[in-house]
Amino acid sequence: MSDINVEHKQVSVDQETWQDTKSMPRNQWHSYTLTMRLKKEKLRSQSHLQLHPKRLSQIQSENMLLQQQIDDAYSKVDCKEKTLIDIQDPEKQSVILQERNKELITECNHLNKRIYKYEKEKEERELREAQDQHTEALGCIEKSKGHIQKFEVENAKLKVTIKKQAGQIEQLQEDLLSSSSPSDEKESLKKCMELKQSLEFSLDQEVKKNYELEKENTGFKNLLNMTRRMLSKYENGELPFYGDLKTSQTEMDIQINMLKHKIDDVTAKLENECSRCLHLDAKNQRKCEKLEKNKKKLEQKVVNLRSHLEVNVVERSQIEKSKWEIEERARLVIVENLKEVNLFLQTQAASQENLEQLRESNNASIRGQLELRIKELESEISKIKNSQEDKAGDITTKYLVEKQQNRPFHSTLTMRPVLELPYVGNLTSSLLLDRNVTPRENVVIPTSSSRPSNNSIDTYLTKVITGQILNKSVLSHLEHHD
Repeated sequence: MSDINVEHKQVSVDQETWQDTKSMPRNQWHSYTLTMRLKKEKLRSQSHLQLHPKRLSQIQSENMLLQQQIDDAYSKVDCKEKTLIDIQDPEKQSVILQERNKELITECNHLNKRIYKYEKEKEERELREAQDQHTEALGCIEKSKGHIQKFEVENAKLKVTIKKQAGQIEQLQEDLLSSSSPSDEKESLKKCMELKQSLEFSLDQEVKKNYELEKENTGFKNLLNMTRRMLSKYENGELPFYGDLKTSQTEMDIQINMLKHKIDDVTAKLENECSRCLHLDAKNQRKCEKLEKNKKKLEQKVVNLRSHLEVNVVERSQIEKSKWEIEERARLVIVENLKEVNLFLQTQAASQENLEQLRESNNASIRGQLELRIKELESEISKIKNSQEDKAGDITTKYLVEKQQNRPFHSTLTMRPVLELPYVGNLTSSLLLDRNVTPRENVVIPTSSSRPSNNSIDTYLTKVITGQILNKSVLSHLEHHD
């Protein structure tokens, strides 16, 4: 009866703890139910061992009643939970859904505005990128044509090399197969055998483990079947006498002891798993909280990044505008400078042409003036020469007349002709060409040694006199012109 009281107490404890298990999660609840069932089975097995076979029928009937009560309690609790969930859930869900709908509507409106902005910016950006890509594509197409031709040539070369290498590989494989020595084959066979042995050993171990597990499973099944049969026979009154029960009870004791040990191990494992599950649930809750916090932080970061991106886009557009304006100004300045340089070069070229024309005209005028001056000087020289010749002739005639009057050698003087002065022309020409002749330079007149002394003296005197006269007249004429 004490054992029956223990079971009653256990059932009452189970009914009390059932109310506490309502708030547990499902995985904890399943583990809890399993532990409770195992404990019940353990208590029942202990009671079966301790009780006399005559009390088995009473215990079984009481157990059946208690099981029915537990099942009824479980069904009632399930019904209550379902009704509570059915009552509370729609109201809460409706309120939550309304609030959630409002939040979602506001978020949708905000997101629609942002999406409209982003689409506008995206279209502008895509237009710019498309223009840039179009210009780049035109350049790349021209470059890629040459690259494609190169790649085609290289591809053909690579195909040829691949074919050659494939042939070489086939030849090498054939050579290796033909030239493989028996020692290499033995080593490879040894390795294969070792691998095979290790795999067979591992397979044998796995087979043994499976066989042992199957044995245990079949033993447990047989035990269950035997107990069920015995209980059914005992209930029906088919067991003949007490001696057979004693023999079967000894076997049952051995098997029940084994079951006890197994049940203890399983309960310990289940308790460990329950504690582990609780620990993991707490861990998961902490991680969920962390994830929610991180999610909020990330959402805040996303909002900040979006605002930062909007600011950056505005700043970038302003920078691009200022850059374009600066480039336009620089281009205009460069164009103006180029125009000024072109004008300066044109004016310089025109001035150089004018200078060349002026030089040519000046040179032509100077040449004409010089030619006229030379002609004038030549005419003046010819005039001076003629006048000097006339003067020289007059002087010589006068001198000869005086000489004839003074000397008795009149016949000799009259018979000798008047010598020409060949040096006069040369003298005048040299004086005209060389303007730096000193005015008081004496002209040396050559004398001839072949004539007699009197004639030489006379001619010398005449030449000296005429030379001095010519020099004076030419120099005075030149000074007058200068």
